[in-house]
Amino acid sequence: MPSILICGGGTAGWMTAIYLQHFFNREKPLIKISLLESATVPPVGVGEATVHSIRHFLQTLGLNEKEFMRASDATFKLGIRFDGWKKPDKQGRLHSYWHPFDIQNASTADMDISSAWLKHKTILATDYAHSVSISPHLAKLHKAPKLNNSADYEAPIPYAYHFDAGKLAEYLKTVACQRGVEHIQADIQKVNIKDGIICSVLSTQGEFTADMFFDCTGFASLLSNQISAENNWHSYQDVLPCNRAVVSQTQYQKGEVPYNFTRAIAMKHGWRWKIGLQNRIGNGYVYADKHITAQQAEDEFRSALGLDEMHPVRHLKMKIGRKRQFWQGNCVSVGLSSGFIEPLESTGIYLIEAAVRLWCEHANFDWSNPVLKKRYNQLFAAIYDDLKDFIVLHYALTDRDDSAFWRDAQNVLIRCPELSEKLSLWQHKVPQSSDFWDVGSQLFNEINYRFVLYGMGYFPNTKALFSVVKKEQQSLQLLQSLLQFCEQKSQQHPQQIQWF
Repeated sequence: MPSILICGGGTAGWMTAIYLQHFFNREKPLIKISLLESATVPPVGVGEATVHSIRHFLQTLGLNEKEFMRASDATFKLGIRFDGWKKPDKQGRLHSYWHPFDIQNASTADMDISSAWLKHKTILATDYAHSVSISPHLAKLHKAPKLNNSADYEAPIPYAYHFDAGKLAEYLKTVACQRGVEHIQADIQKVNIKDGIICSVLSTQGEFTADMFFDCTGFASLLSNQISAENNWHSYQDVLPCNRAVVSQTQYQKGEVPYNFTRAIAMKHGWRWKIGLQNRIGNGYVYADKHITAQQAEDEFRSALGLDEMHPVRHLKMKIGRKRQFWQGNCVSVGLSSGFIEPLESTGIYLIEAAVRLWCEHANFDWSNPVLKKRYNQLFAAIYDDLKDFIVLHYALTDRDDSAFWRDAQNVLIRCPELSEKLSLWQHKVPQSSDFWDVGSQLFNEINYRFVLYGMGYFPNTKALFSVVKKEQQSLQLLQSLLQFCEQKSQQHPQQIQWF
């Protein structure tokens, strides 16, 4: 029987294990799948927000949604609210915009709803996201996305989750082992390699061999770096300088309820997240160490949260970029060992999903084919590069000049030619699906780009050459009808979490 050894636990390791077990062994045992996990090295454990593809991943595995949410202290996520990413307006009001998961593509106006909004935005009372999306309205009302009779992973609008990454890994571990994955607790001591192929892994519990290895050992990349550490790294730090974070957990104040959206709050030298779980709040300040020291960042973080000196915080170092080759020999890098893009759009969990799904598509019982390896590496590199450009977009459109960090952000486009070219195009037209036919990622497309562009005030200089005012008004009114339906039928967010 062929064998796979996954080295490293945490979210990356156990998501990989349970997916491979489902893909290869759900009908009958075809492949021996084992996971070797350190008993002494804790996982990073701060990836607490996701994008809505996670629902399809969990559903594919046949996991019960209520059980998963209870086990991981999960809450629902309708999108991200960005606060302070531009200067306050002339009245001194904080700049804020939404990137939700849903958009209604009304077809009654012979144009999409975004074009209708652009044509009438000067007379509309709401910003772009509140005009074309339901999620910001539901968030304000503390409403959950699911209806009372919604089936697992189904709702009128897309949604994702916030969860405790450590508890999620424990839940997936339990299910994976019940389904037949072998769990080994040991520390890796040596990786034996011959001609670019891993022969075995020597650990504190003995030597383990396998036909295929998955490196889920985080930034250490204990397996893949032994195959090729030199010339196998593509850095993004020239365009995404935030490479450090200080993180902490806080408790809810009396009367405070979990947000059903992620908050991304601009700081002087970066930004901080606020993520509400069932039982606590996750906080983190992502910053660039070339502008401030770790102590300065901690002081700014504590001040923003009102934390005293006794409240515990953790400092993290992040390696921003990606591998050039993710699949080398008989080893595939997954999770932080494959690369990292700062967590602004919650893409860390998605990159784990994408890595294992894409590998299964390309390597079904043909694990050494160089043609398949080359294609896998090309596609996954394109996914990383596309996500990188989308993250850069959030910074590049700022007008903040209160620190060197934000002034530098305004000049980053000279090092992002593809994104710069698209922005030039979007000065004259609305982003459309045809603008993304050449990209590798299917996660962020014209819908997502419009939320950031228009939320940051980057509008095209277009002239309407036709008039369909009545139908345009009808398309915008469709949104209001759906909103009223969801408001009436959905529960309050805290109530639905408790029910789950």
